[in-house]
Amino acid sequence: MGKIVCDRTRTALSLLGVSIGIFTVTVVQMAVGALRRGIEESLDSFGRDVLIVDRIPMEPETDDDGNVRWWQYASRPDITLAEYRYLHKAFEGRVSLAYVANLGDGAIAGVDGHWRIAVPQAIDSGRAFTSAEIAEGRAVALIGADFPAEKITRGRIRIEGHSAEVIGRMERAGLMQISMVDTDRAIILPAAFARRLLLWDETGARILIQPRADDACAPAVNENDIRQVLRSSRRLSPEQRDDFSINRMSRLAEEFEDILRTVNRTGWIIGIFSLIVGAIGIANILFVSVRERTAEIGLKMAIGAPRRRILREFLIEAIAYSCAGGTIGLLAAALTGLVIPSDLIRIELTLSHTLQSLLLAVIIGISAGLAPAITASRMQPVRALTSI
Repeated sequence: MGKIVCDRTRTALSLLGVSIGIFTVTVVQMAVGALRRGIEESLDSFGRDVLIVDRIPMEPETDDDGNVRWWQYASRPDITLAEYRYLHKAFEGRVSLAYVANLGDGAIAGVDGHWRIAVPQAIDSGRAFTSAEIAEGRAVALIGADFPAEKITRGRIRIEGHSAEVIGRMERAGLMQISMVDTDRAIILPAAFARRLLLWDETGARILIQPRADDACAPAVNENDIRQVLRSSRRLSPEQRDDFSINRMSRLAEEFEDILRTVNRTGWIIGIFSLIVGAIGIANILFVSVRERTAEIGLKMAIGAPRRRILREFLIEAIAYSCAGGTIGLLAAALTGLVIPSDLIRIELTLSHTLQSLLLAVIIGISAGLAPAITASRMQPVRALTSI
């Protein structure tokens, strides 16, 4: 009885190792795929050609020791609404510009211009701002999906002593939606109205610029054109360095891709270690099985079974063990995809993930069973029969 329990425990632990490995690799692949898909969709809706004027670059400079030169950026002046208007006048009709400033730790945002460049999320209910409301700074507001309904009284909200009419609620953005505003919880206001608030601050302000590709008459606006206008606005002499940064959304996509590659690599490392543990367990089970079935192996060889048949039988047994563990891991991964809310991140087990994981399980099974199978196939029939 103790032997049976011991074998069952050993088998369960071996399958658990394979299951954890397959589960980890599969879930990481599912998550990375979902994140990459979400990022691609967000960048497509946001616009890959968008330029962002900000205080800090996406790739900050470092000193000789590899430390970021934060002091170089801390002294830079804020991006202002006046500079947005200066750019708008300089490039009128040639680009689409948006201004966005996050106030109160992102709880409130002031926007101007083509603000949908900065906030591409759809409206769940109500309507969006009109151009007149933005230009005149009317007391109207859009609220995020998570904004508490109890704070709305007769269709209006109070903000820093001011009252604003709620004209719409944004759709839930989800985990990977790219936006310059936390639209799930923020109140979005016309910038001309937001600047009346006591907490008005342009520390986190940005200007977004999207070139218009449909205008064949006017010359295209490039990054250097924008830099020259901003330098002129800030009266920088030729020898002075830029005290602002112009970032590209396409660079943000590259940054995300680097992060996803790191996550993917880490998941594979964790999964491979678990699979190695499982493979060692399967190999031990088969070595025990070879020892216990020595007489059976000798009898098969004595009646004419070729060595390759013995080899094949043990390899199939090892693959069966590994695939059983892999199937458990796949089921756990599929269940994980169902449990995680789709509005947070939509991960799903695809046919590609399934085939990849099963192929990995087969490879682990062959690797684990090869040594025991070779040992069994090289037995001498006469010596094996004497163990009966």
